[in-house]
Amino acid sequence: MKLREIVSDSEQLLIENQGHWGPLWDSWADGLLKNEDKIYEARKKFHEWHPLRIYMPIGEAKKYKTQCRFAIRYFGKDIAEIESKFKDMEPYLVFDDTKDDHRKSNRKSLGLTILNENFRHPWDSKPAKRFRTELKDKVHPTPDEHMLESMVLDEMEKKISDKFEGTLRNIQPVQLYNKLRFQMKVPFSANQGLPQYSKSGGGIDILARIGSGQDTSLAVLELKREDKSSYKKAIAQSVIYSIGLLYLLRDENMGKKWWKLFGFKRDLPESISIYSAATIPYSIRDEFKKERKDLEISDDTVINIGQDQIKLGYIFFDQTSKKRIEIKGTGGMDNIIFNGK
Repeated sequence: MKLREIVSDSEQLLIENQGHWGPLWDSWADGLLKNEDKIYEARKKFHEWHPLRIYMPIGEAKKYKTQCRFAIRYFGKDIAEIESKFKDMEPYLVFDDTKDDHRKSNRKSLGLTILNENFRHPWDSKPAKRFRTELKDKVHPTPDEHMLESMVLDEMEKKISDKFEGTLRNIQPVQLYNKLRFQMKVPFSANQGLPQYSKSGGGIDILARIGSGQDTSLAVLELKREDKSSYKKAIAQSVIYSIGLLYLLRDENMGKKWWKLFGFKRDLPESISIYSAATIPYSIRDEFKKERKDLEISDDTVINIGQDQIKLGYIFFDQTSKKRIEIKGTGGMDNIIFNGK
């Protein structure tokens, strides 16, 4: 499918299904904004133990009336939750596999001995400590896209001088309230490189802010591991998710709400620019560049949607001997500063 067809099909799907996704995404924004103080207070009640990372699952935000839940990820894999009731803010480690069994499956793949289907213990209890100790003592898993995503976010959160071993500047992850990791959802699934409407939404790998000051823009990063074929979907996926994000921001009911949640203090601009960035291992850069050429994509390629723009770029990365991520090259990303060689 050609790029123009992907854009046209994505827009058509959004228009046809707006009656569903519009109210749903609006309710998520309302839940996150209304309960910001309570969620932040609940988050302060527990420590993030390495190598665990805490995320806010935005798809449950409309339910945040008496409590909230945080997702626990181990090198990017969702494995459990922390539940905090607003009444006392006490954190509890929760396995709720009656609701969603993907976490149980992830725990099994890690070989954890704690696999109770109904598990709820205080975060500072002995069972919760045993859960954390098991994960801390495990040998790091083989890198997959989940793990790479977590590593890239770790780099983005570092100080400017140390970010990506000093190879990239002017980029940071979008975090809720500028404090909490989350995976932004749009009304698409694009796993096959084609737009498919999804009632539960498809997740953007990494949503970032790039640039500085008034020139700061959003960037949708679609991350791929070292696979000779995966890069072909990265371009289409990042474009599809960028279109979904643009439509959310242009919705008259929720656009300003999400703009605020993305950490912008200035008003939603008349013209929005989003960078659609395939994020690819350096080792397959030649195959990726050929794919861009075949699709007639250059560093100057821009998709115009109304008064807005989606700019097509890329980031090449490599994993260093120190288990760090280093940037080896960029293209079409004029708002960031590449310091590599």
